[in-house]
Amino acid sequence: MDAPGSERAALFGISEGGALSMLFAATYPERTRALVFYGTYARHPTLAPESLPHHMELIERYWGTGEYISRFTAQSKASHGNFRRSLARLKRQSASPAAVMAVLRMNAEIDARHILPTIQIPTLIMHRSGGARIPIHEGRYLAERVPGAKFIELPADDHYPFDGSGLVDRIADQIDDFLTGWRSSDVEVDRVLATVLFTDIVDSTKRAAALGDRPWRALLDATMRSSGNSWRAFAAMRSRTSATAFLPPSTGRRAPSAAVRPLPKPSSHSAWRCGADFTPERSN
Repeated sequence: MDAPGSERAALFGISEGGALSMLFAATYPERTRALVFYGTYARHPTLAPESLPHHMELIERYWGTGEYISRFTAQSKASHGNFRRSLARLKRQSASPAAVMAVLRMNAEIDARHILPTIQIPTLIMHRSGGARIPIHEGRYLAERVPGAKFIELPADDHYPFDGSGLVDRIADQIDDFLTGWRSSDVEVDRVLATVLFTDIVDSTKRAAALGDRPWRALLDATMRSSGNSWRAFAAMRSRTSATAFLPPSTGRRAPSAAVRPLPKPSSHSAWRCGADFTPERSN
């Protein structure tokens, strides 16, 4: 925070990140604007000393297959093949089994219960109603012991929030409301990131003078036709007066190079010159 000159910050703690946020807020209240928690705890409810070896065995056997995560944090998606494969790939890329086991050992040692009454920062606590990994009574426990905390019960069972149910948007709305007093989802956004693609014939001034008006006009018309055919695949809006296209935001930043690749050469003695600009524009 010191490096970028941030004097105060709102902290968002998910799962084991909650305890670290609690400790920071209790230690540096003057640097903490607010606390927001989702699915967190003061002491882990399901990583007791007697159950920890079982979790270690499961991780060693199943980590990277999606089995462990879908069993304990995304139960409702356990039978969804695509979700499970994506989750398995994410876990393989994020940590090795040994690293995950080390994290679980540390999580089992977390105990921030004594910190809760000392927190004097505006606090929002969100928890899903049926989560088996971190049961809802853990969220209520926090809300009862953090002075003035606001508690919101969210629907469904999974601890994992990215389940396609719209929960992430709901969490964002609650955070907006808590921190700013309004929700961004209530505001109609009329600006998008537009991609403007411009093409030109190299040395066009010299070419126009050399060819004369009528041949040059024919070359430009052919250029407009060929560019229009190439850009139609990208749902681009084309300028009527120049070889310029306005690509919709959904095409992404790689679209300009893909859009110009099929363009034919204007003539045997000339070449294309292309440029792209990404700029906020009104959506209409």
